[in-house]
Amino acid sequence: LMQNNATLMGKLSSQSSLVRMQVLQNLLFNRFESVQDISKLILAVDIGFPHKDFAVMAFSVKNIKEFTSTHDNSMQELIRFAMINAMEEMAQRNGCRGYGVDLPGENVTVLLLNLDAGGQDGLVYEGISREMSEFFDRNFHITFTVGVGNPCGEVGLVPESFRQAMAAVGERFVRSHERVIAFRQLSGPAAVRWHPVEDERNMLDAIRQGNFLAAENAAGAIVSGILQRGLGAAEAGFILSAAANAVNKLLADMRIAVDWDVQSVILCRQETIWEWQEDMNEVLAEACQKVALIKESNNSQLKDQLKEYINANYANSEISLQTLAGLFGLSMGYITRFFKDQTGVSLMHYLDQVRMGHATRMLGDTQMSLGEIVAQCGYIDETNFIRKFKGIYGQTPIQYRRSVQLQRRRDAAPDSGQGNRP
Repeated sequence: LMQNNATLMGKLSSQSSLVRMQVLQNLLFNRFESVQDISKLILAVDIGFPHKDFAVMAFSVKNIKEFTSTHDNSMQELIRFAMINAMEEMAQRNGCRGYGVDLPGENVTVLLLNLDAGGQDGLVYEGISREMSEFFDRNFHITFTVGVGNPCGEVGLVPESFRQAMAAVGERFVRSHERVIAFRQLSGPAAVRWHPVEDERNMLDAIRQGNFLAAENAAGAIVSGILQRGLGAAEAGFILSAAANAVNKLLADMRIAVDWDVQSVILCRQETIWEWQEDMNEVLAEACQKVALIKESNNSQLKDQLKEYINANYANSEISLQTLAGLFGLSMGYITRFFKDQTGVSLMHYLDQVRMGHATRMLGDTQMSLGEIVAQCGYIDETNFIRKFKGIYGQTPIQYRRSVQLQRRRDAAPDSGQGNRP
């Protein structure tokens, strides 16, 4: 650190503004060994702190995606430069000394304020930050969330105020409607620990069923639970990350890959909890759609397997709802509902249809006795077979055989009216 600070001192003659920015960054990040080290370097770069109190404000652009997509890098740099100048001028008009500090890669511009706050009243700083936020909204058409650290009475405590300001602006995740968030508002009693176990379970069950609406409602319930309990960004992030991780694990277990960036949802990279919910819904929608397609394919496959088994084994008199359910590893209730939903007829009714189809063929094409046909079609009770047959075809099996034979003789006989033609 001493070597780095000595290097900065050597650059003062040619790069004073850049070096001043680096000194301020080092101050915020506490990269000094002592208060004396700080004082010596800030004097060397012409940074003056004529007042006794300090506070740090962190300005973060709302909807950074839109901001970066509508402004190229050079324009972004120009806007940040203009912002820092405006911040310092507004601070001076408020009787303060202000230094703007750009934090590359952080989407944050920091203002270090020095003034006589009169008992270190944080409301003074919050009022100034609100005035600045409204000014940028009105003149730059850029909306900011401002995090305000607690005021402190010496320069050596500035890094702590900076840490508080960054923590406060991070609370935008759950306080997106607030323009200014003061760290002092966050220092109340810790929130009661809570985890949305039931909502998370409902979300996972909905994914398994391919039910996007139910999954979306469960994710919404998780978000609502966080907001209703007034949880902070850190605890909210922990809960949301755990929920997203559970979804990711389920999809991995189901061997379902989604195109949406699940990692950004797990890491809660979104600016607000509402954006997190939107991205989570995208993940859920894609996952449920793929699950539904898989279920549809699996349902078709299971339906075909059931039909194929019955068509091949209809002659087995031991086939029953219980044996079919056991063979396919399903409950009798489920296999009944499933087959009826897929085909419109019950499973056992389909079995009867197949058996009766073969019975009519045997009655018309063979001379097998009724007892033989009953046995060949998987029935045990001849009386029961006759009753079912008559219920379907409106006549007994013997009557059916006779009607088929009679129709075939008529079809085979020559037209009796042909010989009487003139």
